[in-house]
Amino acid sequence: MNMFKPIHFLHNVCSSDRMFNSLICVLFICITIISYTSYAQPNTKALELISNPHFDVLRIADSALIPSSRKIYIGDIGASFSSSWIKEFKGQTTSRYRNQILDEYSQALKNNIKQKLLLSGWQVFEQAEPGTLILKAKLTDLYIYGPQKQTREHILVKTIGQSTVSFIVEGIDQQAIMEMQDHRVAGSASNHFIEVDKGINYSRFNSLMQAWATHLVMYVDSVVEEPKST
Repeated sequence: MNMFKPIHFLHNVCSSDRMFNSLICVLFICITIISYTSYAQPNTKALELISNPHFDVLRIADSALIPSSRKIYIGDIGASFSSSWIKEFKGQTTSRYRNQILDEYSQALKNNIKQKLLLSGWQVFEQAEPGTLILKAKLTDLYIYGPQKQTREHILVKTIGQSTVSFIVEGIDQQAIMEMQDHRVAGSASNHFIEVDKGINYSRFNSLMQAWATHLVMYVDSVVEEPKST
């Protein structure tokens, strides 16, 4: 019989500038272990908005049903361009290029998340199974300032691009434990023009997705304790 952990989050985040700049802020939790012989009632309470230094929006539940070990399934990650990007660049780029970018960037985000989870001791499943957390994610408002145009001309930009990411983590009862959203620029803005291509764009966005994955896993780690070595 599986053992489940209803969790009660202690909403602690670093507040001082000194701690913000020098420490990784963590979400502390208090876990009470209870063995169930019947199905527990699903958590239907609204998620609470929490101030934090890593995401524009972070909402968490007061309690949730979670697995007794670090098991998680990552769903397919969707991606879409900003409507303003489509308006400006659709006629200058091929459909093949656009579809390829969306596929590559969504897969890059999934790979980064999976890698961080595995390094943190999680079992990552390819299919949703009973008793696992479920992670849902999507990239939206993707804007690449220097896309690969049909004319193959040299492209100079000061900013690589930007995007929004959204995460939802669900407990074993498929109720949301936490939701996160963040909009960020890929790479740092430059005072001078730089020449970009498909590879440079991907590299900068991949670095951004690595940062998102790191912060996501930091919070997910706080949900389920790491197994103690014997």
